Amino acid sequence: VCLGNAPQLAVFKRRCSLISVDGNENIFRVFNIIQQIFNKYEDWETKLNKILRRGSSLQEILDVSKNIFDNPMILIGSDFRYLARTEEKYLRETMNINLDGESFDVDKMSTFLSVQDMSTHVKDPFVISALDTRSLATNIFDGDEYMGCFVVLEAYRELTAADSALSRFLYKFIKQAMLNNPLISSERSALRRVVKDIIAGVPIAYE
Repeated sequence: VCLGNAPQLAVFKRRCSLISVDGNENIFRVFNIIQQIFNKYEDWETKLNKILRRGSSLQEILDVSKNIFDNPMILIGSDFRYLARTEEKYLRETMNINLDGESFDVDKMSTFLSVQDMSTHVKDPFVISALDTRSLATNIFDGDEYMGCFVVLEAYRELTAADSALSRFLYKFIKQAMLNNPLISSERSALRRVVKDIIAGVPIAYE
């Protein structure tokens, strides 16, 4: 991070990522702002790790991620059941999504399929334009097995490239929480994989 202009800027730009702050800014104020950003994401990661250690609640994972994405989020399982969500009022009143049942709305599913392929094979975050809004979808896989999809709806702010990076980071926590729940992880649950390894004579770690 460089405050003001400096002869070395051109050299820095060739060698590293550079944030150049124009004007006469206070160096301590800039430092504190950067520290707040680091602290925000470090605190998020700490909370996610605690959730995995104490029960792997998918709803808690989305709840502690609300102030990171600043948009409504939905986690849908491989059988299109709602596993977790945030901003229920927005989903009900603005998106007209019925959250009373466990399954994805039939009418919403037909609308979705009419404009978008299932895309359950895509392993990178991708943007969907359906149901009168843009969304960022990230499929969850265990190996090649599709386990579900994490969706961030573009409601309160526009989606950016940063959301894709954040979704990739959150992906590993959602995946681990799903694997820790044998009802969700199906044939590739952690318990089943451990039993298969034991039968095959493969050494396993305590975790």
